[in-house]
Amino acid sequence: MRKLSKTFLTISAVLSFICAGIFLIVGIIMIAAGAIGAPAIAEAEQGGDVAAAAYLGGMIGGAVVFFFLAVFALVSGIVSNKAKATQAMGNLICAIVFSAISCTWLGVAGGILGLVANSREKNSGVVDAQ
Repeated sequence: MRKLSKTFLTISAVLSFICAGIFLIVGIIMIAAGAIGAPAIAEAEQGGDVAAAAYLGGMIGGAVVFFFLAVFALVSGIVSNKAKATQAMGNLICAIVFSAISCTWLGVAGGILGLVANSREKNSGVVDAQ
């Protein structure tokens, strides 16, 4: 069970770093679209076109969300690597939380399997094969 946990956490770390890159690219594209549209925002607000101003403002707001997702994905990848190496309860719980936030569900599964393996070792006194 511990080997499966380590495998899931490794895959989760790789997926987290890939997702972080994708989130950063999408955020940069949205910022660029918002920056290109900045003069249009000023014109739209002066001309009374509230829908266009709201749309372009939403682009920048969406970019901020993608930057936060990128940060959570990076943290998820780092915590998954740390949890894989140490298999400590706190690290596994952090891996579960940040994997859930960054939508890498293998990290959640790997963290839960690691917690179950730790619980079995603690209750039975038998060390699982590492």
